[in-house]
Amino acid sequence: MGFNIPYTDKKRVVIIGGGFGGLKLAEKLKKSKFQVVLIDKNNYHQFPPLLYQVASSGLEYNEISFPYRKIFQKRKNFYFRLAEVYGVNPKGHTIQTSIGELEYDYLVIAAGTITNFFGNKTIEEQSLPMKTVEEALALRDTLLINLEKATTCMFWLLSAFLLIAMQFFPYACLFSAILMAFLPSVLSAFPIPASPHYIL
Repeated sequence: MGFNIPYTDKKRVVIIGGGFGGLKLAEKLKKSKFQVVLIDKNNYHQFPPLLYQVASSGLEYNEISFPYRKIFQKRKNFYFRLAEVYGVNPKGHTIQTSIGELEYDYLVIAAGTITNFFGNKTIEEQSLPMKTVEEALALRDTLLINLEKATTCMFWLLSAFLLIAMQFFPYACLFSAILMAFLPSVLSAFPIPASPHYIL
C-alpha cells in the first residue's frame, strides 16, 4: 500500500489526528500555499461533548460524526488518508504508518487524549470508557442489555443504575440531566418487575 499523494513544489504539512485541533488547523491552511495531509485512524470527525448523549440513547452516533472527505471535498491541495501512525523519524522527516511511509516538511501531532485510569488496573479492566463513538455505543448497548434483563430480575435493574452512576460520575454536572433524559424515554419501554421502592 501507499499514500498515493503527488510530489509538488509546495511544502507538505502532515497533521496527525482529526480532532478539534487538527480540524481547526486544516481549516486555517485552506488558502495557504501548503500541501496538507490529514491522517486519522477514523474516517470521520467526532464531537466528544455529545458522546454521553449517544451512550444514554439520546442521539444516534451519526448525529455527532462527520466524514472528513465530506468536510474537505472541495479543497485543493488537501489529502485525507485513513491510517494509524506507528512512528516518527525527525531526522529523515518521515512518519511510519499502517499504509506506508510518508515524507513531510512540517509535522503537527494532534492525536488527542486517552482515558486516564490513574494506574488502577482493576478499573482499566472492568470499566467502560467513553472517549470514542465506539466506546459510547458499547456503553449504550451494555445499559440496554441490562435493562432487558431487568424486565425479569430487579438485580439487573440495580446493576444498570450502578453502571450509569459509575460511568458518568466524572461528568457530575451532567449526571442529573442524563438521568432525566434517559429514564422517561428509555425506561418507559421496559416493564419493570414489582419490587420495593428504591431511592436513587
